[in-house]
Amino acid sequence: MLYLASGSKKRAELLRQAGYKFKIIVTGITERWNFTLSPEENVKQLAYRKALAAAEKIREGTIIAADTIVVFGKHIVRKPRSKAHAIELLKSMRGKTQWVLTGVCLLDKRAGKCRLFCGKTLILCRRVPDSMIEEYVNSGRGMGRAGGYAVEGRNDKFVKILKGSLTNVMGLPMGRIKRVYGPGSLES
Repeated sequence: MLYLASGSKKRAELLRQAGYKFKIIVTGITERWNFTLSPEENVKQLAYRKALAAAEKIREGTIIAADTIVVFGKHIVRKPRSKAHAIELLKSMRGKTQWVLTGVCLLDKRAGKCRLFCGKTLILCRRVPDSMIEEYVNSGRGMGRAGGYAVEGRNDKFVKILKGSLTNVMGLPMGRIKRVYGPGSLES
């Protein structure tokens, strides 16, 4: 059995679209960062902790856990704290590049095997007017998303250039998951 250790509707949608059958386990772990680690290692470790928390709730099966962040300059950008914070984030990132990192853990409880990896996508944001940012934030679409925005496709109104996996930006690097997750195993 496959389990998704996430309450993210977008991650569940991506797995369903890829044809996976799974159950959802929400772990509710506290997201803590170790600032001595790189952003890549931090998202992988957080995904691993989510997978371990989910593993305590099942007897056997494979768990997919993930965490997504935006790295802008030298800063890790998480989910905005408020609408005002989201507007501030989007204004600061327009016309600039950032990396979207998604740490993934695939954990096979019975076999005791674990695969950790990090998907990376480079984004260059368009220069958009303040009014468009404010309208977007007030719609609520970017709230609860790393960086304060949700990319819906390669022709997204905020994205000028996207290099890498679109599904990584959405929360799960599906191409990599398909390569790593074989039927009932974590063999690559």
